[in-house]
Amino acid sequence: AARAAALERDDAYDDAVRDWRAAVEAAGGERADAERLQWTDDAGDSFDLRRRLMDCRRLEDQWEKRRDHARVLDLPANVNDLRKESKCKWLKKQHKKLARLWHPDKARGDRLRAERKMREVSEAKEALVAAYGC
Repeated sequence: AARAAALERDDAYDDAVRDWRAAVEAAGGERADAERLQWTDDAGDSFDLRRRLMDCRRLEDQWEKRRDHARVLDLPANVNDLRKESKCKWLKKQHKKLARLWHPDKARGDRLRAERKMREVSEAKEALVAAYGC
């Protein structure tokens, strides 16, 4: 369950849903009593595993339908107020920075995470290039 929460914070909702589902099954399944389905995180907060699974499924749907590309590329909050040239400059700069950070051959740690993040960065750049007309 701790890994599922970490994946959720990293916007890896498909993997998080899989881990929450496994945690629910390990606790006795959907029909288990409420006491067995309680989970306490590192901060001491207690959660119902079924509820976390449902919330994560909802977040996964929202992420797929309305992904915030500017957030993925860590663009400034006022990017929409800038001129077209400045938007394109920021877009190129942030994509280059994040591509260096998340390139699977260069990234440290989990290669699958790096591939997923690199794919998200590339998709965000493509979508914003089309939206900004760069």
